[in-house]
Amino acid sequence: MQRPNLACLVRRAVRWAACGGLALALSASAVSQKPSRGPSNPKATPTAADPTEPLPDTPDSRRWSAWAAEHGARVQSIGGGRVLFVHPTARTSLSEVRTVIASTIARFDEVLGISETPLPPVVLLDLADAQAFGAAMDELAEQNPYASEWLRSIAAKPSDFVLEDPVVGALAFFTGEREEWDPMNEVAHRTSHLLLVQRFGHQPNWLRVGLSWTLEQDVRGSIYCFPGRSDFVSVAEHDGWSSELTSLYKPKGTPPITIDELCRLTRGRFQADAAARAWGAARYFVEHERAALPKILAELCAAWEEQSRETHADGSWVRKPNFELDAASQAAIFERHAGPEVWKRLTEAFRDARRLTPASVKPAQKARKR
Repeated sequence: MQRPNLACLVRRAVRWAACGGLALALSASAVSQKPSRGPSNPKATPTAADPTEPLPDTPDSRRWSAWAAEHGARVQSIGGGRVLFVHPTARTSLSEVRTVIASTIARFDEVLGISETPLPPVVLLDLADAQAFGAAMDELAEQNPYASEWLRSIAAKPSDFVLEDPVVGALAFFTGEREEWDPMNEVAHRTSHLLLVQRFGHQPNWLRVGLSWTLEQDVRGSIYCFPGRSDFVSVAEHDGWSSELTSLYKPKGTPPITIDELCRLTRGRFQADAAARAWGAARYFVEHERAALPKILAELCAAWEEQSRETHADGSWVRKPNFELDAASQAAIFERHAGPEVWKRLTEAFRDARRLTPASVKPAQKARKR
């Protein structure tokens, strides 16, 4: 089991107790095509949590329970208190949501191990309408005033997102603007993102999205959540980007991939070739460098924590807005834990990228509507 980095644990403890600090708003979701649906990865499908699972006695649980009571919503605990799911009281069945979230938790733990230190729950909001959504944004702004301006903009035009501080995700399914998509893929992706932030803190965008795609694909059999994307999504892209990677790196003489190429997938902007590299790299590390991955994530978090601070003469400090760890610092961390030849190994995997996804990940087979 991987012990979380101390700096990241301190940050989470402060956040849990005070619900303050600098928020990083991430990944408004785009509309994509309707998937067909097949069986999830059998290894990532545990029995669904008990419908009467008690709420954990935590500040987040008490706070959101009080909020829900005032806004026609209900809080459900899923995965032994790992996820608090806030939903309209009118919803009577959560069986599919519970199964998807429990499966995502199980796959996350299988890939990255179970934290030795208890962590507060993450929160996923699925609200009934724009009024409830706006009220939730007001609640989040109260918890983190630094994010209030961004939260007001999201309230005016609701979309799916995840905040890093506090660790809360929101689903805006009520907008009715998605003609063809699968809400359970969205649940799997956002839950993956929340668990990653809660356990390992801030991560480079390409790695965070790439890992969330990988876990979504493992649990749901394909990919249908495309943060920052608004254009058409082809059928082939729902199974990953193996053909794109092969075409980019198979030609003779193609140099090894660099960290700079991975860093081209920036927040709020979707680029197909950058997405292919991010997904492929995350899938490679999950399948072939898994033992090193928790250590890499912990050190990336620690480096970001240190370098993103701007210290004043009196010893106080503030977080640099929108700071991201530079490519050279990222590369050094990867090479320290996976070796200097890691980029060559990754490139070799890209040359025959169809082998990246294991056979246990079953493509969708049967169409279904929400």
